[in-house]
Amino acid sequence: MKNSKNLIPLFALILGFALVFTQSAFKSSTSKAPVEYQYLSNSSLEAEMINIDNWEVVDSGTPSCSTGDVKPCRFIYDGDFETFLQGTDKPYLLENAESLKQ
Repeated sequence: MKNSKNLIPLFALILGFALVFTQSAFKSSTSKAPVEYQYLSNSSLEAEMINIDNWEVVDSGTPSCSTGDVKPCRFIYDGDFETFLQGTDKPYLLENAESLKQ
């Protein structure tokens, strides 16, 4: 009887590991599908380009902006776009935009 009481913590530990393993084994992937954003402002100021309020989510069937090289038109991103904008700058946005506008 004394030996079985000593085994209870061991069984609890094994059960705990089993629960952690089974719960983490069936989690779905948290990666997001890429989202297409369109820049709404006519400003070419960097402060405006990194402001999330100047962007909206669009689908690929939505007409794009006229072409140019002064401002981003469309940008495709697969994470938290607002956080991304705060950590980037105008040259990066212009170089990596899906399309640009004048």
